[in-house]
Amino acid sequence: MFFSYFIYGLRILKLLSVAFVGLMCFMLPAASASEQPSARITNISIDTGGPYLFLATGSRTTKPACATDNYWAIPNPTSDNSKAILALLINARTNGISVMIVGMGICDTGHTTRERVAYIISQ
Repeated sequence: MFFSYFIYGLRILKLLSVAFVGLMCFMLPAASASEQPSARITNISIDTGGPYLFLATGSRTTKPACATDNYWAIPNPTSDNSKAILALLINARTNGISVMIVGMGICDTGHTTRERVAYIISQ
């Protein structure tokens, strides 16, 4: 009787550990997104049909491996979200306002060496 309870307990423990490991896999980020906490916008490039690109000064955390240059990409230039980010960038550039840039941890499909922007916060 004791032996069957022991085996049952081991099975429960095994199931719990597998569930824990599975849960931890969902909680890990897929890629390393970078941040540029006190950035000044220095260059904005608007390509016809492509993503908006911009460059900023200031320290940046570790970029994903695909981001081999310092430009950022704003995907889907026709979306309202991208237009709002572009407006914020133009305002920051014009008025010398610092922004916090947070990346997605992936590079743009059109410009494969530039990390996509997740969001920007005006400071």
